[in-house]
Amino acid sequence: MRPRRADWQSAEAHSFPLQWETLLMDLASVATRAISRGRSSSGVAELLRENVLFATLFTVGALLRTVVFFTYQPALLLQLDTIAYLREALGGSPSGLRPSLYPTLLKPALAVNNLALVPFIQHILGLGIALILYVLLRRLGASPNTAALGAAPMLLDGYQLIIEQYVLTEALFDTLVVSSVALLLWRARPHPAAVAGAGALVALSGMTRFVGLALIAPVLLYAVIRHFGWLRIASLAFGFVLPLVVYSTLFSSAGGNVEVTNRNGFFLYGRVSSFASCEGVDVPPSQRGLCIDEPPQQGFEPTGFWTLDLPEEVTDSPDANGILLSFSGRMILAKPLSYAGAVGYDLWRFFAPRAPSSQEPNVARWRFPRTLDDADPQPRVRELEGSAPPRLEAAKFRIAAGPAAALRLYQDLVYSYGPLLGAALVAGLAGAWASGPRWGDEQRSACLLLSLLSVVLLLAPVVTTVYHFRYVLPTLPLLGAAGALGASRFAGKRGRRSMSRRRPPAF
Repeated sequence: MRPRRADWQSAEAHSFPLQWETLLMDLASVATRAISRGRSSSGVAELLRENVLFATLFTVGALLRTVVFFTYQPALLLQLDTIAYLREALGGSPSGLRPSLYPTLLKPALAVNNLALVPFIQHILGLGIALILYVLLRRLGASPNTAALGAAPMLLDGYQLIIEQYVLTEALFDTLVVSSVALLLWRARPHPAAVAGAGALVALSGMTRFVGLALIAPVLLYAVIRHFGWLRIASLAFGFVLPLVVYSTLFSSAGGNVEVTNRNGFFLYGRVSSFASCEGVDVPPSQRGLCIDEPPQQGFEPTGFWTLDLPEEVTDSPDANGILLSFSGRMILAKPLSYAGAVGYDLWRFFAPRAPSSQEPNVARWRFPRTLDDADPQPRVRELEGSAPPRLEAAKFRIAAGPAAALRLYQDLVYSYGPLLGAALVAGLAGAWASGPRWGDEQRSACLLLSLLSVVLLLAPVVTTVYHFRYVLPTLPLLGAAGALGASRFAGKRGRRSMSRRRPPAF
């Protein structure tokens, strides 16, 4: 018999060994029950009946990933970021432009001269994320069908499928973020070690994509409103800070400064470039060369700093990043409405009722190429300049034309439509603010955490840099879970109200 939920939640006074002993006994009990049920065909049939929708979606997601994996071999290399990660993994020094955890984890695949290992592992991670989400939503009280729908964006989204085939960070980043959420939500009052682990996973996500560092804010808020206590909050902070200290120390050995990046000023300059006219703004003479009287694009369409011609006196300066940070800060303070308008417009674009291909030219890179005429990746491989292992340099990129055409058609039809993502966010936030026993309701606080994490992942990039469609993809697991849990919360309330109306009056 499965232990009651209360049995999983150890009291504050329990010792650390006793808590882990209880956890192991619980896991053994669950495993024993699953094995005993699986020994008979009736047990397997019962498991499938209980979870038929998720089993179906999971199978479809696995089959789709298998097709993608064998259609594009050994991996997709159509992004400059991919080449940068491979260069660093092959012995290059950290640039400060991108975090270094992902290139470090690429080294084993390159050591065995098998680049196909990377997308293979990333597809496994994608399926694992969906499984974690489903189990977590069921544990939080969602029905089997609702929980399955919450995991569906991760399993089926056409753009999620292709980004797992790239040598890019998204699959690892999502794994770290979703795992940290699972540690926080698995128990009503998690052990301090679990909370510290969640903080460490958030920090590691920031070493994968810098935007992950901003996720500590909603995580800390969740710990406070759930009354975790000082011990757990301190454990969370310690788990978050320790990996960052180690990372920044290692980065300083290569870059000279104790920091995690030395390019945030460049990114922010790209953000303010659409309104960087210096008219009426007090700018030091040394920064006048950064003024842009005519924005490079009209409206709220800023370019990245990599497309702008920066003055030589800035690019040659050892403090170029600091100069760009100072100038960008002046522009934001002098023109807060222009800055807010640019950020707000880009945030809206994530939810706009338009196909991704009409959002920006770069979306073409995230569409399944049907033939080598659509994309020729071999020049990208040659950019490694002889530093790659021989088998990697000699690898021939292959596209199976028939499956590729089918995948392109699938991607045009099955993706997370902007308004659908907006509806999921609204449902999650509504579930968080629905009436309940303050924040003691686990569903309510979980809705808040998932929704705020999604908002931060969408807001942080457009606050600090420019809009790209790619930035919406890491929110798919969180938005799906938030929407499902919010819908489950409202469905449960309606069900309870309906039951109360059917009760006979008391005399």
